Amino acid sequence: MSDQYPELLTAYKKEGTKRVAERILMVHNVLNKGMAISVVADIFQKAYNTVKNCCNRFKKRGVIGLHDAPRSGRPPKIKNETLDKYVGDTSKGIDLQTLANDLREKHGVDYSEPGMRAKAYSMNWSCKKPQPAHYRRASMEYAVTWCYELLGWMDELEKDRFDPWAVDQHLVQNDYNPRRYMWSKVGVSIWRWKYQRRSHFYLFGGFALSGQQRFRNIGKYTGANVLRFLKELHRDKGQIGLIWDRAPQHTCNDVVDYLADNASDIRVQWFPVAWPELDPVEYYWSKLERHEVMNRVFETVDERTKSVMNVVRSMKANMDIRKIMAESELVQKIPGNTMYYKLESVTEEPLTQAYIDHCKNFLA
Repeated sequence: MSDQYPELLTAYKKEGTKRVAERILMVHNVLNKGMAISVVADIFQKAYNTVKNCCNRFKKRGVIGLHDAPRSGRPPKIKNETLDKYVGDTSKGIDLQTLANDLREKHGVDYSEPGMRAKAYSMNWSCKKPQPAHYRRASMEYAVTWCYELLGWMDELEKDRFDPWAVDQHLVQNDYNPRRYMWSKVGVSIWRWKYQRRSHFYLFGGFALSGQQRFRNIGKYTGANVLRFLKELHRDKGQIGLIWDRAPQHTCNDVVDYLADNASDIRVQWFPVAWPELDPVEYYWSKLERHEVMNRVFETVDERTKSVMNVVRSMKANMDIRKIMAESELVQKIPGNTMYYKLESVTEEPLTQAYIDHCKNFLA
């Protein structure tokens, strides 16, 4: 028997669901190859009526008829809309065990632990485990001393005709809320709304003491992309001095080997551990986040990416690294968001005013 329905074989090759592909193959054997329904049922270990019903569904609706129709499923114990009103604002996160106890007492709804987790996932929540803020952060005394030593290091670079560059990275996100609480004060896992991230890319670059700046869209923040940018900067600028943090992408084997092989042309100064406030490029990122292009709605992701890159190329930083380091304000502050141009202390012992005055004199 000739192939009366050639679309069956094409649909079988493209079908990704195993159950539907099996049904298509059964119908293909019956209608195109002319095999008896009882023989096909024995080959696929199916009932006679199952194969017959698949053939009838295909004749009535085509290949679409072989797919499962949507089913209502088991009704939920409590509707998501009701739970949204009961929970209220979840910006700070909620504990599922506490929520399950409240539902049992106030609404008479009993959820097991796996059931409560499944309910949270169905409401598009994600679990955030408690993480310490600025773990093993370097002391303020070391940060201030580092600033003073950096000024002398930059003077030596200028004498040797090196160009100091402060380099950093920034994540540009689309359709995504970056204000996320990554740790909880109570020390337990919390659940928050899960914001889908449709696309993102990384800006990488910085500016030099001479006023030059260079920023690139490197896509993914990987060691290979960082090394590509580093080679480009080294090729164009010659002798450079890098001031950057200890991110894994900066300390991977390929980057470290390249720095060691070109030690005569590239000198590196590492930021103190967990001190992003000392990086002057952070101020550049703060200006970019406040730009109108970051708060506009674009029809496509490519259009948004091109607009952001045009702003980055046209926005001049005009910042002096030496002046920023010398005029940094020394403050005592609990751990929190990054404060640009300011030093945060997480040490329990406060600094004496005499030491602060001493550091200011050194940095002046």
